Amino acid sequence: MKEAQRGSANAAFWLGVAYQLGRGVNQDFAEALKWFLESAQLGDADAENALGQIYEGGRGVQPDYVRAAFWYQSACENRPGHGGAGQGCNNLGLLYFDVRGVPRNDVEAYKYFKLAGTTVT
Repeated sequence: MKEAQRGSANAAFWLGVAYQLGRGVNQDFAEALKWFLESAQLGDADAENALGQIYEGGRGVQPDYVRAAFWYQSACENRPGHGGAGQGCNNLGLLYFDVRGVPRNDVEAYKYFKLAGTTVT
């Protein structure tokens, strides 16, 4: 908590996870959202992806696929070294494929799957 309050993006992300899962604190989606937003504003791609998941799944908020797409796009663009797991890229590809928050676009879906390192057949 102290590190998150001091502006640590990583600490804010993990505090958000704690509130989301109810680990060591009472489960509180509003607090999770608050800390994920704090972390995302500090450039944490994992927090941006988590925000996308919150808005896509409607965890503590109304489902909002447009906001989910925004946060997944941000996570994809901010992934460390533009490599790694690329969860935000993969999740954005799924939105394009499933027509949720974005128009169906198989080319965009394929692009984001490839950026994520997902095997596409």
